[in-house]
Amino acid sequence: MNRDDRREAVRVGVLHELRRDVFTPGEYWQASDERERHRIEIAGALVARRWRPGRAGPPLLAAGGTSAGFLHKLPLPDNPRTDNSVFAEAEELRPWDRRPHHIHLVSANRDRRTYRAGVEVRPAALPPEHVAAQGVIPVCNLARTAVDLMRDSTRIEAIFVADAAMHFGASRAELQAVLDSCRQWPKTLTARQAIAFADGRAESPAESLARVVCSDDGIETEPQVDLYDALGHIGRVDLLLRAFRVVIEVDGAVKYLDPWCGDVHRAIEQQEAREKRLRDAGWIVVRTTWHELMNNPEGFLSRLRAAMALGLRSA
Repeated sequence: MNRDDRREAVRVGVLHELRRDVFTPGEYWQASDERERHRIEIAGALVARRWRPGRAGPPLLAAGGTSAGFLHKLPLPDNPRTDNSVFAEAEELRPWDRRPHHIHLVSANRDRRTYRAGVEVRPAALPPEHVAAQGVIPVCNLARTAVDLMRDSTRIEAIFVADAAMHFGASRAELQAVLDSCRQWPKTLTARQAIAFADGRAESPAESLARVVCSDDGIETEPQVDLYDALGHIGRVDLLLRAFRVVIEVDGAVKYLDPWCGDVHRAIEQQEAREKRLRDAGWIVVRTTWHELMNNPEGFLSRLRAAMALGLRSA
């Protein structure tokens, strides 16, 4: 197929051009979701750099950073494909539903960082144990990806990533082992502190944020605790202060916007019925939101301390 034939095939949708002289079937591209499209884009960037699957020896090139974070469904600090930062005041942080605006690769045989044609290549060591294949595509594994993202994050962002990585199956020991192998790299202190604080029981960045706000005020909480009454299981609460009989529930968009949630009004009715059972069982419920935690943590803490005082008096 000559260049004119390829150009015509792209025009009519038979082929989709990934990079110069690198194509994928147009039908496959159209049928793919955002995550799969980013995998295809990564493959195109690798092929353009003369990567071939099945190469013997240690990995020299792999998807990393935000590209690997997107594939691992980790929370990421900002997505330039969208109009607003996911850390905007009213926005709850969620895994991106649109692929990153550029491809991030890690190279073990380069001595400088490059950015060209939408592909950022960072030089860094790639031990074989840090790389796992997704299909045939080499991708930094969950623990390595999380550590790399934590090193590029603020303290709170790093905790979001560490919590999510542990929730998705990376152990604290695995994260620590990756960090130990990268101890000479920049910003490892942020990652080390996040790993020490992390708790894989957290089910969303909003819950992680509530735990951070409480901890910074000297209040220790238990995440994701099942509570019961005489009728049986009431539900799993986001955070618990057992000694004070206080429950913290973080209201976020995820539980209402998730298509698996079903009807929004029904979800709210179920939430209200659940909260009534908690109160009838003697628990004090304090509700908060991502917006409040980000913009008015003092207001949340004031209500929480009042609830804790009431719980002590009621004990």
